[in-house]
Amino acid sequence: MMRGTELTAAALIVVSFIAGCSSDPIVSDEWRSGSATREEQLAWIETEVDAVVQATGEPDGWRSGEERLYWTEDRAVLLEQIETESCRPNRADPQPGRRVFTVEHTEIGAPFAASARVRALWTHEGWDVSDVLDPESTGTQEDYFRADRSDGAILALDATEHSVILSVSTACSQLTEG
Repeated sequence: MMRGTELTAAALIVVSFIAGCSSDPIVSDEWRSGSATREEQLAWIETEVDAVVQATGEPDGWRSGEERLYWTEDRAVLLEQIETESCRPNRADPQPGRRVFTVEHTEIGAPFAASARVRALWTHEGWDVSDVLDPESTGTQEDYFRADRSDGAILALDATEHSVILSVSTACSQLTEG
């Protein structure tokens, strides 16, 4: 039979797994879809990444993709590599799509100060900001939160003492290829 501390530890592991403790992007389960074109979705991603990079005060060192390309130098290549993800993967009808982009900084000077500035930015911009993981419950130094918008767009930031990971998910759109 499990004792209290063992049960609490097991519950934390399950909650952490469900909440998504990985660097995988968080995607909405909403089925709303708009009419943003591919170009509009990519421009929005670029704007959001630039806003976070500026808010962190760390303009260099952000990397993404399998080749670990730098955002500041290779943004056009990185944006071109973003594929459409289905917003309704289990349905046979025409699929609205979204684009999800993740970028990471592994040498950021003060990750928790940077995450506080990003949280303040998103709150100021009117996003619905909430913790993915309750900072008090993990027992580790991690600030993992997300920002949701009514159209289904999602931003997420996961800061640890070693890195900051940003995930940007566009709202779903019927016009993802044009």
